[in-house]
Amino acid sequence: KEQVRFRSRLVAGKTPLGKRSVIELEKELGEAKANVWVHPQGVAAVVLVDNEYPMRVSFSLLSEAVRIFLERMQGKWEDTSSDQQFSVPEIEDLFQKFQNPAEADKLTKVESDLEEVKGLVMQS
Repeated sequence: KEQVRFRSRLVAGKTPLGKRSVIELEKELGEAKANVWVHPQGVAAVVLVDNEYPMRVSFSLLSEAVRIFLERMQGKWEDTSSDQQFSVPEIEDLFQKFQNPAEADKLTKVESDLEEVKGLVMQS
C-alpha cells in the first residue's frame, strides 16, 4: 500500500497542470501502469491498472472522480499545502463500479458484446 501511495504521488507530481499521462510501472508492481490526470485547479487523480484495462475508461474514471471531489469538497481543500485525507463515499463507489470496465462504460460494453457476437458468427 505504501509503495502504491509513493508511486502515485511521484507520478502526480511529475504531471503538469491540466495534463494527462500514462506511466509504465516497474516490475515490482507487476504488469501495470499509472494513469494520471492533474486538473487545472491542482487536484491530481491517479489510477493503477493492468495493461488490459482500457485507457479511455480509466481517464473517464479519473475525470468523474475529480469532478465529484471538486463539487463535494469545495472550500475544504483549497488552502491545504500538504497531503490530506478526504473521505468522499461517491468516489469510493465510483472506483468499485469501474472494477469491471464493461459494466462501467457503455462503449466498452458494446465493444465486448460485438466481439462475442463476432466469435459466434465465426464459429457458425
